[in-house]
Amino acid sequence: MRNKLLDKIRCPDCRSNFNLENPQFCSSSKLYGLLVCSCATYPIVAGIPIIKNQSGTEFQKIQKIITYIQNRDYQKALNLALIQLPNYPDLNRKVLNLLSDRLGLKRIKKKIHNFNLLKWKKKAHSFFNNIDENTKATDLFNFYFLKSGTKRTNPNDYFTYRFGQPRHLSALSLSRSILESSKPVLDLGCGFGHITRGLTKRHNVIGLDNNFYLLFVAKYWIAPDAEYVCCEADADLPFVNDAFCSTICVNSFHFFDKKDHCIKEIKRLIDDKGSIILAALHHSKTKTKTSNSALSVREYTRFFEDMSHTIISDDKLLERYKDKRGPALGRPYDINDIEKETLISIIATHDEDIMVDHGVFDTWPHSVGRLEVNPLYVDEGMDSTGYKQYRRQFPSKFYEEENHLCKSYLPRQAVINPDILNKASYESESQEIADIEHLIASCVLLDMPERYHK
Repeated sequence: MRNKLLDKIRCPDCRSNFNLENPQFCSSSKLYGLLVCSCATYPIVAGIPIIKNQSGTEFQKIQKIITYIQNRDYQKALNLALIQLPNYPDLNRKVLNLLSDRLGLKRIKKKIHNFNLLKWKKKAHSFFNNIDENTKATDLFNFYFLKSGTKRTNPNDYFTYRFGQPRHLSALSLSRSILESSKPVLDLGCGFGHITRGLTKRHNVIGLDNNFYLLFVAKYWIAPDAEYVCCEADADLPFVNDAFCSTICVNSFHFFDKKDHCIKEIKRLIDDKGSIILAALHHSKTKTKTSNSALSVREYTRFFEDMSHTIISDDKLLERYKDKRGPALGRPYDINDIEKETLISIIATHDEDIMVDHGVFDTWPHSVGRLEVNPLYVDEGMDSTGYKQYRRQFPSKFYEEENHLCKSYLPRQAVINPDILNKASYESESQEIADIEHLIASCVLLDMPERYHK
């Protein structure tokens, strides 16, 4: 955690500045310490402040983490922060009724749950204690979604293959409308940090999420150049006024409970030239298998009656992106047309200069950094000329249906010169980049972190 972050955060309750106490850098320069104000104490674990309400179910957990830090038992503090209770399905009631009468049912369920929980905690501690430089981001996805209670294959696939998804490209397009500033961008509900990574190519970024596990992966695998804060996104936010140049929230806002309070807070946090971007947003007429509390399009627009704003469908953002063009923000929108769209994005600002049709990108946003083959492609070996052959393969029928628009730019087959691929990077202008422009344009090649997948 850098001093710049400490200067921008404050207590969400008493609004006073924090003092940093018991600071200690552990392995890989991970900072542990305590943020102390006049009303509360919050832990910093592996460089990530955890600023959550000092009541409710999180209270005992946070107090234990604080005690571990005070005792310099940093691995236990990290393990406890990382542990998210597994999601076990409800036990089959008919089976339980055969085992017990009605009075004993609850007791049996509790015993089985406690047994499963203890077994899982041992597995979790073993996994966390063995994380090293060989651990990949996808290993952490797999543990979280596939080995913690009920298997959740769909979200695991969503995050594993996210860098080349239509909604990711649309969000990257919108991010290019954010003006350069000495102030950071707030990535609200940043999750594992996929969009955060793209933002860090042009801006200083602070990612915020209520899930420490996701932030830990973001900080040490996906987007290490950003800073992170663990807190609720729709509560009082722990930052000073005008701390950010802009705020972006991708595929998250429709899940928030207190949307009106969230908007009030992020308006407080951006400066007078800043923008608010709600990308990949569900609305009340969106048909989805994921439960959320999406509002109607008209309800969303009421949040921004005091700001210049527009609404655009993610499909239209993607169409322009495929032509290497930025978002068309200078056009009027029709709510009746917008309501027919599955995913929409809202951009609001006090700066009219942002609300224009943005032109051709200088470089493809998804390719700035380390280029690797999109993990949707399966390596099928060399052909007779020494070129590598790849075949597009979706992980599931559900994923293919949810991301069907990617078929408009991802070819079924791809052929790549391995010598060129080894040199490919937009960090340097090279002839090799021009030679593989078509592979970049079709998202066969993407910027991805070094320790992302096997």
